[in-house]
Amino acid sequence: KAHIRFPPLIKKVEEHFLSSRSFPGIITVDLILLIRFDLLMLFSTYSLLTAPLLFDAYLNLGLIHRLLKELNQAQQLYKKAWEIAVSMKDFDKETLAMIHLAVCLLDRGELKEAIDTYFEPLMEFKTAMTKHTRALYLLYYGGACRSAADWGRAKEYLREALELAK
Repeated sequence: KAHIRFPPLIKKVEEHFLSSRSFPGIITVDLILLIRFDLLMLFSTYSLLTAPLLFDAYLNLGLIHRLLKELNQAQQLYKKAWEIAVSMKDFDKETLAMIHLAVCLLDRGELKEAIDTYFEPLMEFKTAMTKHTRALYLLYYGGACRSAADWGRAKEYLREALELAK
């Protein structure tokens, strides 16, 4: 099982309830311990039921950090999403995480590494991808090819992505 630690969040929840004056007599030590236990259970381990939710959360948090240009943090979150996808044996989610890792490299200006590490190896599995994932993959790979002045492949991949989007 993967372990995810969010002690600052748990501490803030505890502090909020301990300092709460709006519910005197209702907020008890037992309630605080119960909330802390629930948060620890939610954030410290995951099962096959919660893994898809955690995957989505890591992917979305990674996107937020990437848009904020916090690329190291985004990359760490995308890697965690990928690890969860691998543990779930979900090829589509693994692929989505790898696409996002490639985009993170593109944002850093590491075009060759993005193509060599992620886009090229994924091409072999293009037909196994879901329609949505394949369209996203081809869109970003086509953009990377355009940036690399590989006009033929860029045109091919972008056209295919457009057809999938219809």
